[in-house]
Amino acid sequence: MARVLVADDHDDARSIFVSVLRDAGHEVLAAADGNEAVALFEAHRPDIALIDIFMPGRDGVDVIRALRAADPSIRLLAVSAGWHLKLPMVAGGTSQGDVLQDAWAAGADGTLSKPVDHRFLAAEVERLLRERPR
Repeated sequence: MARVLVADDHDDARSIFVSVLRDAGHEVLAAADGNEAVALFEAHRPDIALIDIFMPGRDGVDVIRALRAADPSIRLLAVSAGWHLKLPMVAGGTSQGDVLQDAWAAGADGTLSKPVDHRFLAAEVERLLRERPR
């Protein structure tokens, strides 16, 4: 069992991610925005974080940078439904369109596009946990 932080501003997506990961046997912390995600990380030091990119407060790329700087061994999984849209850069990203690419550049260990298959989500979390530096 691992401690997992789920950060997503959409209630339905966050609830689904929490349910899937709890069903897989993990302890799950849930945040509704980027600032709450960083606060929960600081208070509980999770093993892995699932971070949505477009969130109020702090966007996911900024959260990924903050968590990676605070704990180089944390596993970070970025998710986004808007990864393919031509959008302005987030948190100083460079891709101007593929925000999941910006998440990789910021330090994410993996990326998933929404909607996420529940079985694949659980498997990806397990894979990243197995690869976690000790």
